[in-house]
Amino acid sequence: MNRTPPKYPLRFFRWFCDPDYVEDIEGDLLERFEKRPSTLRFGIEVLKLFRPGIIRKLEGTRKLNYYDMLKHDLKIAFRNLKRQKSISFINISGLVLGLLVTLMIGLWVEDELSWDKDNENYDRVVRVMQKRVFNEDLAVTRAVPHPLATTLSKTYDDVFDHVVLSSFYYDVLITQGEDAVNMTGVLMQSAAPHVMSLEMISGSRNGLKEEAAILLSKSSALALFGDSDPMNQMVNMNDLGMIVRGVYEDIPRTSRFNGIGFIASLDFYLTNNDWMREKAEQADWDSNIYQIFATTAENVAIETTNEKIQTLINDHLPDGKKNEKNTVFLHPMKDWHLKSSWNNGVQSGGGIQYVRWFSLIGLLVLFLACINFMNLSTAQSIRRAKEVGIRKSLGSVRNQLVAQFMTESTLLVFLSFLVVTGISYLITPYFNHLTDKQISVPLDTWQYWGYGLGTVLVVGILSGSYPALYLSSFRPIHVLKGTYQSHLSASIFRKAMVVFQFTISIALIIGTMVITRQIEHAVNRPLGYDGEGTISIAGNSTKLLEDELMRSGAIVHLAESSNPLTETWMMNNDFSWVGKDPTYTPMVNTIYVTHDFGKTINWETVEGRDFDQAFSSDSSAVILNETAARTMGIENPVGMDIKWQGNTYKVIGMVKDLLLDSPFKNNKPTFYFFILEHFRSFTLIRLNDQLAKVEAINRVAEVYEKVHPNVPFEFEFIRDEHERKFRSINRISSLSGIFSSFAIIISCLGLFGLASFLVEQRTKEIGIRKVLGASVLTLWRLVSKEFVLLVLLSSLIAIPISIIALGNWLESYEYRIGLEWWVFVLAAMGALVLTITTVSLKSVGVAKLNPAKTLKDE
Repeated sequence: MNRTPPKYPLRFFRWFCDPDYVEDIEGDLLERFEKRPSTLRFGIEVLKLFRPGIIRKLEGTRKLNYYDMLKHDLKIAFRNLKRQKSISFINISGLVLGLLVTLMIGLWVEDELSWDKDNENYDRVVRVMQKRVFNEDLAVTRAVPHPLATTLSKTYDDVFDHVVLSSFYYDVLITQGEDAVNMTGVLMQSAAPHVMSLEMISGSRNGLKEEAAILLSKSSALALFGDSDPMNQMVNMNDLGMIVRGVYEDIPRTSRFNGIGFIASLDFYLTNNDWMREKAEQADWDSNIYQIFATTAENVAIETTNEKIQTLINDHLPDGKKNEKNTVFLHPMKDWHLKSSWNNGVQSGGGIQYVRWFSLIGLLVLFLACINFMNLSTAQSIRRAKEVGIRKSLGSVRNQLVAQFMTESTLLVFLSFLVVTGISYLITPYFNHLTDKQISVPLDTWQYWGYGLGTVLVVGILSGSYPALYLSSFRPIHVLKGTYQSHLSASIFRKAMVVFQFTISIALIIGTMVITRQIEHAVNRPLGYDGEGTISIAGNSTKLLEDELMRSGAIVHLAESSNPLTETWMMNNDFSWVGKDPTYTPMVNTIYVTHDFGKTINWETVEGRDFDQAFSSDSSAVILNETAARTMGIENPVGMDIKWQGNTYKVIGMVKDLLLDSPFKNNKPTFYFFILEHFRSFTLIRLNDQLAKVEAINRVAEVYEKVHPNVPFEFEFIRDEHERKFRSINRISSLSGIFSSFAIIISCLGLFGLASFLVEQRTKEIGIRKVLGASVLTLWRLVSKEFVLLVLLSSLIAIPISIIALGNWLESYEYRIGLEWWVFVLAAMGALVLTITTVSLKSVGVAKLNPAKTLKDE
């Protein structure tokens, strides 16, 4: 006889366990399943046991509408967002911060990785460099001798398409008629435009092959000629007439050639400048005053080429200067920007370490936001348990529940992404000011939206994966009977994620503190001179200018030097003195100065005297710094003779070390010689401190324009020149601090949400304890203890990781701090205070509630 299956799920389940009735109800079962499949979904497992054939029929008759399912899931997701406003706000806030940090770091990293890629020969352009043993270390330098370029181009013409000999960049005054402009430029051989991939506006890339040729950038041409056509016009540079043979587009900001305002013919200069011509004719392989750029032929392996050319310079050095460690090598353009730091001859990173550092921070901060979502979702398991139980009893299978929870998480991430898009558009100008970049959010490109939506999908799946799998695993029979309890594994997972969050946050706090201390250590380093109230002007001075300036009362001293006070341009190693080890070849900074140099910068004389116009013999005198005397192994150097390039110089004094180069490197041995005419490159002026700086500068400008009416007065304070050395690492420090703050905020947001939920779950327990006499402090300790222990565990994990990572980072600086214990303790205590404060915001408030309100429904 036919039997109709009972309508109620529990009775049907019991009845259906008897297989004798399966045949009788099969038709009715199929019909009912087609009409309302959800009412019989809970019987799937039983059907699999007794009649697997029915399963195939049932699933064959059901046509799932995935569009309706997605619409349903989105509707449920929006309802949950509205129902749980505080949790939704915390989740969205954390995701917004995480996505915002990731986006800005991504744009910054993309900009860093894009350097030099505008060059059409990006994969083939190289710089020829050398490693040489100096001061018992293997130093890497771009400076190479003149004959090396000729040897490379003639002997290895199958390896190189172009070899270009180049001077280093320098500032020079270029005049055209009555107009004059200070420009930064370079002297290069004729193939330079091809190596640099210049985009020509006028003329051609072969312009430097012509006699007395000079190429101008678009900006330089505009400054000199205005709207007039500059082509084939005559300009004057260092008393040499040059003809404009081309105008090129300004070199992009993201190029190592950026800022070159002119390129003049090096070959023409060598012919017409006596000092440079003499140096070139000597074919001195130990005179390193040039640099070489080249393009390799197609499919040339740099490693193989390095093996061929590595001994070129060493083979031509005198026997006393040969060293098998001296090698020539090629540095590819792709490494110029990010991999240009060297430690004892070994590439030790450079900007790439910050690209990796910030990329890691971006991923970790985004992961912290995902952890917040996981923790808060699993913490709400009791609240969502009944929902899951009812949906399962009505026929929802696990895959549908997983899809629902994934939809919720992806929706949250998508909404956060839209908020981030709007915020990033607003903050980009401030971010560019902070990072000294010209980044824009590419909202009009498919790549932005493609990568953005891809990230939304990945983050949505990642953040929703564990909650979806965990919540969908609930057994309806336990949930609906009220016997469900949160799994121990979920509690352990939440605690592990909290530990992970604060491990990252504490490590970032420590990192930011160490970076800041390293910068302060260098900033507070003794300069050895007084840069306050001293200005620098590119170019040499004249007796007339000095006399007029002194008469104006605007200055107290004026001096000239061969290089800026905050840089060293020349180094030599062929000095000798009595008692010197013949095998010892220290590299020494070589600086030329006038008599009043010491008075102008207020250096401190340790022994002997300063240069003095009263002594005509000072033209063959030398002054050493303390490091030079220490390197030479001489305690009292005054009076000794030093031989160099066939001349003998008498040491007349020793001065305190001046901080000339990087503030993060040790001081180098330095010799100061009386200046030669062709080395007069910079004028240093000490302003009268009895006048306001503005008034003193105005007087200097007035005199300067009177003496040099066609020369623009451009100057820079020495203090500004020095502080410019910190700009790059200051930006790194600022970015690290900001991103670390975001990581901490995200962690605290998650902690607050977790604490809020857990306190809510224990509200009645807290009420009962208060009735039994527990104090507010006791109740606060009850709630906070667990979180405090988790943060202490995070500190124990973060500290050794930080010691290893920061120790390796500090190794890249010669002048550096040590890792002191109080930094780690302070970071851990700071995290602990933040944790206690965050948890207390919720726990103290609940502990103060009247128990009558918390227990009234009992």
